[in-house]
Amino acid sequence: MDKFSNISLKNIAWFNDVNQNGNLDMSPSYQRNAVWTTRQKSYLVDSILNGYPIPEIYIQEEVDDEGHSKFIIVDGQQRLRAVLEFLDNKFSLNKDDSPSFNGAFFSDLPSDLKRIFFRYNFIVRTIPEMPESEIRDIFKRLNLNVVSLNAQEIRRAAYSGGLIKFVSKLSANPFWGNMHIFSANDVKRLRDEQFISELSLLAIEGITNKKDRLDNFFEKTEVDFSEKDLLEETFQIVFDTLNPMTSELSKTRWRNKTDFYTLFSVICDIKQYINVLQKNKSDILLSLVEFSNSVNECLRVNEELDTNFPEYIKNYTKGVRASTDYKARLLRKDSLKYYLQQKIDELAVM
Repeated sequence: MDKFSNISLKNIAWFNDVNQNGNLDMSPSYQRNAVWTTRQKSYLVDSILNGYPIPEIYIQEEVDDEGHSKFIIVDGQQRLRAVLEFLDNKFSLNKDDSPSFNGAFFSDLPSDLKRIFFRYNFIVRTIPEMPESEIRDIFKRLNLNVVSLNAQEIRRAAYSGGLIKFVSKLSANPFWGNMHIFSANDVKRLRDEQFISELSLLAIEGITNKKDRLDNFFEKTEVDFSEKDLLEETFQIVFDTLNPMTSELSKTRWRNKTDFYTLFSVICDIKQYINVLQKNKSDILLSLVEFSNSVNECLRVNEELDTNFPEYIKNYTKGVRASTDYKARLLRKDSLKYYLQQKIDELAVM
């Protein structure tokens, strides 16, 4: 018989009783410290109150020669600590994540909800007594292949509105493959949809602190995706303009997410000149390739000492060195926009 097949259901009331009796050990030497934030704890409690499933807990039961049991938490310490701390009123539920409970402590819950909480069952797998070295190996194996969900994977699970569907559909456009912007692992982990979401926010609001704004954007579009037509038009303009150039652009800096973000932001800013861009594709392609090559060369040398580079190339290079900074994104956009605007003005009078 499989020695790990002893699976049972144990509710929160059981864990609370065992803990209060001093028979619950949540700090064996191989366990990490308590690292969850209050918000993570609150989210777990909210999941329990809503009856959502929680990953199983691994315990080991030790029985002494007087028949007294002690339960050691092999895996699941963070979850149980959160539950027991909530019972002790050590934190309240987050108002943003749990609006229906309005920042309640456990003591604030009505009696029926308290009973629901106590009766919630964890799936528990009991491990037989064995040497600590073997327990350590089990703990390592349990956690070795755990891959935390990234932000976009969480959004895919949390949202079902217009924007999440729009982004998912757009990610299948061949343009992205032609530009070689995303690796196979990017696609697997939804980093392509994450990036397209950032571009969508860029098209609507301009350059922002995207980490702060993106989730708000998704929440808003759950009930009102009035920006859909504008986004479809914007992405189509970008595709129509750049698709004929992808075989060459994909060999330059413009295949990098940071640089493509900048190029996309500039196209959004100069949409009124899109006819000039599309009628002079070969000239624009040459200009973009030259700009990319100049930035690469500037990155190789000390641009502060080299006077051979135009100021807009130096500024763009500075923006690349701090690629995710808000001011750096603005600096890159302004530098590329200045360069392309010059080219557009030249082409417009030809």
